[in-house]
Amino acid sequence: MSQQELKKMVAHAAALRIDVSEVFGLGSGSTVNCLIESLAEQRSDIKGVVPASEETARLLKKHGIPVVDLNDVGTLSQYIDGADEVDHDLCCIKGRGAAMTNERVVCAASKKFICMIDESKYVDVLGSDAPVPIEVLVSAKSYISRQIVALGGSPVLRVGALTDSNHMIIDAYHLSLQDPVATEKALNNIPGVVGHGLFATQRPNVV
Repeated sequence: MSQQELKKMVAHAAALRIDVSEVFGLGSGSTVNCLIESLAEQRSDIKGVVPASEETARLLKKHGIPVVDLNDVGTLSQYIDGADEVDHDLCCIKGRGAAMTNERVVCAASKKFICMIDESKYVDVLGSDAPVPIEVLVSAKSYISRQIVALGGSPVLRVGALTDSNHMIIDAYHLSLQDPVATEKALNNIPGVVGHGLFATQRPNVV
């Protein structure tokens, strides 16, 4: 079975868990795209969705699913998203789709985080394959790169990529992730970091 087929399977399973009578949050990426297609096929009574990226908003509108701005709603019942890697403690790396900061905001505004992954994304230790993407101020990219090196990581600027907020992305390889919570705190304390894709304190309720 191909990875795309696995993504469609987990997206279908997630669609059955969503309470569409309430506005819910939705992340971004290829598995989320599969979920949107599954929702469009299965459900016609979706109250509304808060998207975490412009690409997700575009696809929702294409399928006629109501898009809601987070500023216009209170606490969301659910947030659904994929991940690049998930470990046994359900800590995640997200952000290959460059929307990790907005995803974190929508996730934080939600009572429950449902994460969709295929078996290839389940790892013993985070960072086995995926780098930690870090959204940075353009003026701080060199300084932040030096701080990543000081943490033991190898920073690589994602050339030509900008987030929806027009910030740059540095992919941090080889960071020590034996203690993801400690590494998350270290990244949070670097001036100029807008956000990052290490979800250790905001881990899913369901995978």
